[in-house]
This record gives sequence, C-alpha cells and structure tokens, in this order.
Amino acid sequence: MEPDYYQILAISRTASMEQIKLSFHSLAKLYHPDVSADADAEKKFKEISMAYNTLVNPKKKSKYDLKLKYGTVTKSKSDENYKDFRKYGTRDKSRDYSDSYQSSHQNQEFKKTKVEIVLSDKFLFGSLVVAGIITIIFGVVDMFFTERDADEPIRITGLLFGIIFTSLLILGWKSMKAD
Repeated sequence: MEPDYYQILAISRTASMEQIKLSFHSLAKLYHPDVSADADAEKKFKEISMAYNTLVNPKKKSKYDLKLKYGTVTKSKSDENYKDFRKYGTRDKSRDYSDSYQSSHQNQEFKKTKVEIVLSDKFLFGSLVVAGIITIIFGVVDMFFTERDADEPIRITGLLFGIIFTSLLILGWKSMKAD
C-alpha cells in the first residue's frame, strides 16, 4: 500500500499549494542527507520528495486523492497499463456519448468536404466543356477559313476531336448524375 503523503509532509488533506511547499521546504532542510546526521535521513528525504512531487502536481494529486478515498484509481489512456476493453467485447458506457459526438462531428466535416468536392467537380467539368467547345471552334475555323492549296484535302481532325471530346464529357457527366 502506498504511504500517506499528507502524513509524511505533516499537512491536512485540504492543505493549499503554499502549505504543501512550506512543509516540504522545512522538512527538506531537516532531512537532507548533506545536512542531517540521522542514518535514515536519505530514505526520509526520498519519501518527502516523493510526497511533494505527487501533491504539487494537480493531476497526480487528484489521482492520489482518489486512490486514498476509494482504494483504486481508474486507468486513463495516458497510463502505461491502460487497456481498451472495447476490443475484448465489453462496452465502456462512458465513451458512447463521446464516440457518437465524434462521429457526428466527422459527418459534418464529411458533408462540408463533399460540397467542396462537388463544387470543384462542377468547375472542372465546366472548364473541360469550354475547352471542348473551343476545340470545335478551332476545328471549324481550320476546316473552312484556312487557305489551302488546291490539291490539299480538308482537315477535319480538329473538329472531330472537339465533337468526340465534348460528347464524351457530357455522356460521362450524365451517367455520373444517374448514379
């Protein structure tokens, strides 16, 4: 069983931080191994230091107080011996609310991300359609308004590429909308 740190420092359980520090400093002066001639001075000094380090740290103090009051302390994730019992099939009821809050919060973030993706998809689709229409225009200009020699054939590749590219974009977009 762990020693009573309040008793070691000779303070009450409701002592303030200042009282804890004053008690530690006065006892440290008495039992410091360099000052005291007592044979158990080093052991006593280590106990005093351990008590002080525990009681001056708010997290350690609250755990220690719970341990004194109830005899045990519930492990937290930061403890090295913590075990997550959910993976063994036992539910920890105190976590259900935080998990549901966390999942709903993630759903909100997912919806926001989905809206951003839809907007970026529309922008990309629109810009590709514009590129397809410009390709069709350049194909028409090349076909009818470019001067050629008499024996040179009319080039329709630009026009065909623009029409095929734009029609595939529109068909792909319609099939995605149908899903």
